[in-house]
Amino acid sequence: MKFLVDAQLPKRPSLYLSNHGHHAIHTLDLPNKNLTSDANQPAQHKDDYNLKISP
Repeated sequence: MKFLVDAQLPKRPSLYLSNHGHHAIHTLDLPNKNLTSDANQPAQHKDDYNLKISP
């Protein structure tokens, strides 16, 4: 399963998920980092992830 962890959360959940066999990135891993708004996320990031984790 693929996860995208939102900017309001620390990077630790994405590291935990990655260490347990899932593909997970944090918004800090995106080209514009935490400044990337939902509307400006590249289409591949919106469509490639099964679940966006946000508070």
